[in-house]
Amino acid sequence: MSSNVALSSFGTRVGVDSFAPWYRVYPINDGVRNDEDETGRLNKVQWLSRATFEPHWVVLLFPGKQIIESVSIFWARDKGCFLKPEKYWLEYCLEGEWKRIDEISREEAEDGKYTHIIFLPFETDRIRLFMPAGGGKSGEMVNVLGVAEIEVYSSSPRKGEPSTTIILQSNLKSRANPFFITWEPIPQAVGYIVQYSRDIDFKGEYLETVNVEQNYFMPTHYLQPGRWYCRVAPVLKSGKGEWSNPCTIEVGEINYIPYWGGPWKTTHPRLPWTLIDKKKVLYDINGPKKHIWEAIERLAQDKIRHTSQLKNMQVKEKNKKELPDEPPMFENGVWNLQRWREIVNAGAKVLEAITLYSYIYAVTGEKKYGENVKTWLLHAAGWDPLGSTGIDSVDHAAHDVLVGLSIGYDLLYNELSQEERVLVRNAIEMRCRALWRYLNPFVLDETNNHPWFQTNALAIGALTIWDEVEEAKDWVDYAIKLYIGRFLSLGGVDGEWHEGSDYWTYTMGFVIEFVEAIYSVTGINLREHPWLKKTAVFRLYIAPPGGISLSFGDTHKRLPNGEDAAVMFYLAKIQNDPYAQWYGIEALKNDSLARPGLLIRLMNWWDSSIVPKPPVDLPLTKYFPESGIIIAHTTLENQKGVHFAFKSGPYHGIMGGHEHADQNSYILHAGGDTLIVDSGVYDYYGSPHYYGWYVQSKAHNTILVDGKGQICQKPGADGRILRFIHSNIIDYFEGDATPSYGGEVSSFIRKVLFFRFNEGKNSNNSGLIVMFDRIVSEVEKNFSSLIHTVNKPDIDMTKKGINLHCLQIKGGNTNLNFYLNSNRPLLVRILEGYPENMIPTNNHLKEYHTEFVTENKASDVTFLNVLDLNDVFSKSAFVNFISDNSVLVHKDVCSCFISFSDNREIVYKSFRTDGNVLVQLVKKEKLNGLFIVGGTYLYYNTRLTLSSESPVDVLWYKAENGLGYIVIWSANNQKVMINKERIDIAKGVTTLNLPSLMSLIG
Repeated sequence: MSSNVALSSFGTRVGVDSFAPWYRVYPINDGVRNDEDETGRLNKVQWLSRATFEPHWVVLLFPGKQIIESVSIFWARDKGCFLKPEKYWLEYCLEGEWKRIDEISREEAEDGKYTHIIFLPFETDRIRLFMPAGGGKSGEMVNVLGVAEIEVYSSSPRKGEPSTTIILQSNLKSRANPFFITWEPIPQAVGYIVQYSRDIDFKGEYLETVNVEQNYFMPTHYLQPGRWYCRVAPVLKSGKGEWSNPCTIEVGEINYIPYWGGPWKTTHPRLPWTLIDKKKVLYDINGPKKHIWEAIERLAQDKIRHTSQLKNMQVKEKNKKELPDEPPMFENGVWNLQRWREIVNAGAKVLEAITLYSYIYAVTGEKKYGENVKTWLLHAAGWDPLGSTGIDSVDHAAHDVLVGLSIGYDLLYNELSQEERVLVRNAIEMRCRALWRYLNPFVLDETNNHPWFQTNALAIGALTIWDEVEEAKDWVDYAIKLYIGRFLSLGGVDGEWHEGSDYWTYTMGFVIEFVEAIYSVTGINLREHPWLKKTAVFRLYIAPPGGISLSFGDTHKRLPNGEDAAVMFYLAKIQNDPYAQWYGIEALKNDSLARPGLLIRLMNWWDSSIVPKPPVDLPLTKYFPESGIIIAHTTLENQKGVHFAFKSGPYHGIMGGHEHADQNSYILHAGGDTLIVDSGVYDYYGSPHYYGWYVQSKAHNTILVDGKGQICQKPGADGRILRFIHSNIIDYFEGDATPSYGGEVSSFIRKVLFFRFNEGKNSNNSGLIVMFDRIVSEVEKNFSSLIHTVNKPDIDMTKKGINLHCLQIKGGNTNLNFYLNSNRPLLVRILEGYPENMIPTNNHLKEYHTEFVTENKASDVTFLNVLDLNDVFSKSAFVNFISDNSVLVHKDVCSCFISFSDNREIVYKSFRTDGNVLVQLVKKEKLNGLFIVGGTYLYYNTRLTLSSESPVDVLWYKAENGLGYIVIWSANNQKVMINKERIDIAKGVTTLNLPSLMSLIG
C-alpha cells in the first residue's frame, strides 16, 4: 500500500518561487484537496504564484530520500474554474541540477481538477513541479501557477529528519538600498551564512559573506545599484548545510541606513501617545488647539462610538453595550462582509477608547479616566489572541487591539496589580508572537498597505514589552528592517503613493505612529528617510483644499479633512515645511472632529509655532515618475482655476491591490466643479460594483478596444510617461498605455497640451486642454473613447459632423465644451448610472458615461480632443478643426494653432518643422509664442531659424511686459543654432534671454 509522503505531517517541507498576495504554502501539503468551494477562504485552501511572466515552481523537500512512484496534483481554482496549466512537468534534483522526470502515464480530469502522473520508481529527496513562463491556464491567469494540494506516493516511505535546505524566492525587486531578504527558519539551524554577489556563480571582487543569527538579512552598507545575487546556507551542529537556490535581486537607488540610536527606554510610559510635555499641552489647549481639546473632553463624557477613517469600513452599531463583546469567528471559516465589519468595529472601539481615555488621563490625572482605561484594557486582554480579532482572522482588528493594549499597558504599568500586569502582558506577547509568525518570513505584497499596519502593530507591541520578553527586541529589529528595506522606498524619490490619496493618508497614519514609537523608545530616527522628506508635496498637488482630490485608485470622493491635516501637520513639524502647515490648517476646516484617534494625532503632531505659507511660489505642475501621475494646475491655493490629472505608469501590485485599469486616463476639475471624473464608488473592496465597474477601464477616461479594457490589477497592467515638459505657459506630456492592453493594440499614445494663457497668475476658471490619441492595431477593431461626468452632457447638434462631436457640460461655476474629432466616423452614446448588477451597495452617485465609438472597425484611429473651459458667464472658444490632427482655437484675445504629427513635417503659414507637435500662440493678432516638441529644425518662410544635432523641445514666448525668452529641453549636451548663432546647450533645461533671438517673435 502506497503512502502520501508529501504531507507536512510526514515532515515534508514546501518551497515556492513566489506568492500572490495573502497566499501561503501550507495548503499545498495539508492533506486537503480542492473538493470544496474556495469562495471566502482562498488563501486557506490553496497557493497561487505571482502573476508574472517568468517560470513558477513548487519544491517538495522530503524528510530523507524516498522511492517515488506517482504524483497527484490538485489544482487551485479562480472564479470556479480550475487553473490547470497548459504547460508543466515534474523534475527531480541530480547533483544540484533539476532533471525532468520521464512519465509512464498522465491522467488529467476533463474539468482540470486534478492530474495523476505515474513513472518508474526512483529515489530522491525532493521533487519540483515546474511551469515555464506563460505556461498557465489560457486567459487572465496565464502567468499564474496555482495548487491546492500535491500528493506524492511511495510504497516504502522512510521518515527521517526534516530537510534543512533553504528555498529562496526567485526574484526580489528592491527599491531600497541596501536590500532586505528573509527565508523560512530552519529549526535545526544555530545560525545562517549569507552570500551576496554581482556574479551568479558567487565569485569575484563583489562577493561578500556574512554570518547571521536570524532568518533575515540586510547589508550594513550601500551597494552599487543593479543586479545582485544572494544565497543562504544554514549553520548546523554538524557544520554548514546546503546552499539555497540563488535569489536575483534588483537593487535600487533609494539609499537609507539609519543611525541605530542609544539605550532603549526601560521606564513607563514610553510610547508617544501619552509620553507628553504637559506644559506645552496646557498651553495648546488654552490656545490654538482649544477646540480640539474641547472635542476630546466631549467625547470622553459620552459612550465610545466607532468612527471609521475610511467610509467603506463604517458600520451602523447595533450593540448598545458600552464594552463590546468579543465577536464570533467567521462561520465555517468563510469570510463575509457583515461579520468582517462587526469584527473591525469591535477592534477599533478598543483602540479608540483606550487611546482617548489614556490621553486625557495623562493630561489631567483625573482618576475616572484612568479607571476607564483599565476597564477597557482588562476587557480586551481577555479576548482570544488567535480568535476573531487575531491576525489570521481580520488584520485591522488585530492591529487595533494590540496597539490599544500596548498604549493602556504602557500608561498604567505602575498602577496595575501583578495579576493584571501578567494578564495584559501575556495578551500583548501572544498577539505579537502571532504577528511574528505571520510576517516572518515576509511573503506578503509590500505594495499593499496591510503589511505596513501589521508591522506597525508588531513593533508597538514589542516596544511595550521589550524588556520583559526576550525575543521582543528581535521583533522590533525585524520591523524596522521591513520598513526600511521593503516599505518606505516604494514611494520613490518624489514622495508619491500609488494607492491614491485616501490610502496615502490612511497608510501615513500608521507610518508616523511607527516612526514616532521607534524614536521614542530606541532613539532610532527614521524621520530622515528620503520618502518621508518629500511626501507632503504629493498631497499638496493631488488634492488642493476645498475640493475632492484628483486621485487615481481606490479613493473616496471627499474634501481634504482633519485626517489629512494631521499627517500634513506632522510632516510640517519634522521638515519645518510651511506649505504643509498651510495645507493642514486649510484641511482642518472641513472636519467634524469626531474620531478620537484623530484628535490625539492633532494634539501630538500639530506644532502651531510653524508659520504657514500658501504655495504661491511653487511650480503649478508636478510629475510623479514612480506612479506615472502628472498633476497640472492653474493655482494650488484652492479649487478656483483649472486642475487636471493624468496617469500612465507602472502597476505596483502583485495581484489585486488598490490600483485601477486606468492607464492614459485623466480627471478634470475647474472652478470648484468636478467636470470629468473617475466613475463609480468605493463601496467596499471586492463588491460587485468594485470588480464589475469601479476598477475597470470602462469606469475611466481612457480607450476601450472592441468594448474591452486594460489588464486589471495584474502584472502587465503598465503604462509609462514618454515625455514631460513644464512651463508657465504650456505643459506637455505623452503617455504610452500600449502594454496594458495585453497585445490587443500595437500602440496607444496619448499626447496632452495644458495651456495657461495668464502665465499662471490670477487664475480664473478659464482654460484650454488639447489631447491627441493615436491607437494602432494589427487587425481592424472598434475603438471607444470614454468620458465620465457628474453633470449630464448635452450634444451640440450645430457642431456635429460625421467624425466630429461636441458636448456641453455645465457646472455651477464652470462650463466645459468638449470636442472630439476623429479620422473615422463616430457614434456617440450617453448612459446614466450603472448596470443593474453593478450598482454600489451604499451610495448611488448620479453619473453620466459618454462613449465615442468608431462606426466601423479600423486598424489606425486618431482622436483629437479639445476641452474648452469657461466661467459660466463667459463666451466659449471658437474651435476650427483644420484636419484630423490639427485645430485652430480662438479664445478671448488669444488664438492658438495646434498640430500633431508622428512622421510628417508640420507646415502652418510661414512655419515649417519636423517636430511631433507645433503650437503657435497669437495674442491680440500678434505672434507671441511658439512651441515645438521633438524637432531638429524650424523654418520661418525660407530662413532656417533653428537647427539642432538631435531632437529638442523648444518654447519661444514673449511675456506681457515685452520681454522674451527661449526655453530648450534637450536629452543630451549638444550645439543648437538659433538665427545663425550657435549655442552650447546642456542636457536638461536651458533658458535664454538674448536680444538677437527676439527678431523671430518681435
